[in-house]
Amino acid sequence: MDENETPEKSYLLTGLALASGLFLVVCYMLYVLLISPPAEFPSTKYFEIKDGWSVMDAGNYLALKSLIRSPLVFKVLVKLEGSNGKIAAGEFKFDEPVSVVGVVESLTDSSYKGRAAKVTIPEGFTNKEIAITLKDSLPNFDADKFLVLAKKYEGSLFPDTYIFPITYDEQKIVNKMFENFQTKILDIKPVIIVSKRTRNQIIVMASILEKEARTTETRMMISGILWKRFDKGIPLQVDASFGYLLDKASSEITLEDLKIDSPYNTYKYKGLPPGAISNPGLDALTDALYPTDSKYFYYLSDKDGNMHYAVTFDEHKKNKILYLTK
Repeated sequence: MDENETPEKSYLLTGLALASGLFLVVCYMLYVLLISPPAEFPSTKYFEIKDGWSVMDAGNYLALKSLIRSPLVFKVLVKLEGSNGKIAAGEFKFDEPVSVVGVVESLTDSSYKGRAAKVTIPEGFTNKEIAITLKDSLPNFDADKFLVLAKKYEGSLFPDTYIFPITYDEQKIVNKMFENFQTKILDIKPVIIVSKRTRNQIIVMASILEKEARTTETRMMISGILWKRFDKGIPLQVDASFGYLLDKASSEITLEDLKIDSPYNTYKYKGLPPGAISNPGLDALTDALYPTDSKYFYYLSDKDGNMHYAVTFDEHKKNKILYLTK
């Protein structure tokens, strides 16, 4: 002890040192308990903040998913972040564990690179329809570039629900959708191989079925009719191909449209169109492989979506009068 230092002063310094040490220990414990990433932090996995959630809803969800430790601390930090107490809805991921501070910064930053969009592509969408859907979901998406890259893959961009990072370019999106198609058709590949059809023929037929009918039973019936016409060299006369060619509904097709000189005009040219007219799902692809054998050569759908079949052209004309002129 210094000769000028009194016992009282020594005790005070010791007390201050102990208090400082205790304060640091408490701060560290609070950091570990409230701020630091949980030990089970799920790196590289996507999670979804749903539209309409409150900050507390999001905090509870993030805690449940082991992304943060305390929903209350999360809520306080969101308010302190200066984002008006709001976070963006959507898909997110983190490549490595981050503290709740990092989570808050990312969820309030619209340009965060770990952000992604969940996009659902319905069965039977054309490439153009896919491009419109992606444009609505991805901020930097170039629809024209996508359509150029996707042109040769029409029919093989598998309809599904995808999570696309906002950093994905158009080529990566095309690749992911095509790779998904390759995976999804693995189970039916052996059936395609032993069938009398090429893979491209099956894809094109399925793309037609996707547009022509709603149910498996109806698609299988139409599949049987169209394959029979195909094998006998009878024009398919499929209205759906005009939807692809002219962006018209079947009810809007005119007699002049039927004269258009295009290989997609299945009234004018025999056989299948040169390419798919939509991107079919697995059910339609399967229905193209398992056609129903029937006596029919013609079919039509009335205004209520009910199908009517005919053996002869005269019967088909009668069906048109009965079901399409009311």
